[in-house]
Amino acid sequence: MVTRKNINKKYALISVFDKSKLKYLCFNLNKHNYKFISTGSTSKKIRSLGYSCIEVSKITNMKEILD
Repeated sequence: MVTRKNINKKYALISVFDKSKLKYLCFNLNKHNYKFISTGSTSKKIRSLGYSCIEVSKITNMKEILD
């Protein structure tokens, strides 16, 4: 992990196949003030767990190719 000083916002890019430990991952990243960026189905799962998430396709303005 790369750490830097004086970063106002921290983001985690998350894309997983096995979503069984996603709740644990999101809880711990959220505890350290990370915002989430994720792909389609992972993004839906993160939102269903109660966390906000930005979809990669919204940032790139491109459709998902691996749905």
